[in-house]
Amino acid sequence: MIAKIIKVADEEGLPTYLEIEGKVYEAMDCIGYQKAVTEGEIIDVELSVGIDDEDETFEQIFDGNPDCIEELSCTGGWSYKAYGFIKSVDPVVVSCGSVQINEPFEISDESLIGEYIAFNIVRLDVWAV
Repeated sequence: MIAKIIKVADEEGLPTYLEIEGKVYEAMDCIGYQKAVTEGEIIDVELSVGIDDEDETFEQIFDGNPDCIEELSCTGGWSYKAYGFIKSVDPVVVSCGSVQINEPFEISDESLIGEYIAFNIVRLDVWAV
């Protein structure tokens, strides 16, 4: 995904802000592991789950999006509720509208491709590609 860097983290492990298709997201800055960036720079990124909700069950994930919503909704800081569908398995990619989340969990059943799901992200991470 193409993102514009709005604010670079002051140091490793702190939040950075990026804009994807007009929406601003806060995420833990993992970009610096691959390259140095500056505010205003446009780069290719991947979003991943840095910390998941350990109390969330697969039943809650697979029953959590009966309205087939596709969005990444901020619940505070770098925490989000992800609504979308499974785009691929092994590795799992979930499409949440204008963004996709890479490897939020592990599954290998290809019959789940296209299933709408919802899951909590305690900490969203952003990586340079």
